[in-house]
Amino acid sequence: MNETLNALICRHARSLLLAQGWPEETDVDQRNPNYPGWISIYVRLDTPAGDVTR
Repeated sequence: MNETLNALICRHARSLLLAQGWPEETDVDQRNPNYPGWISIYVRLDTPAGDVTR
């Protein structure tokens, strides 16, 4: 497992997403440290109060 490589992959992925206009709340996580490049992307989506339908 190469922790430096995994950290660089996650940081670069997040930078690319932000450069494309993804929200600042975007987070990139290493899916499986044994496989560099397997990442998960998490974004919190908000809606204005009252806009949620059931």
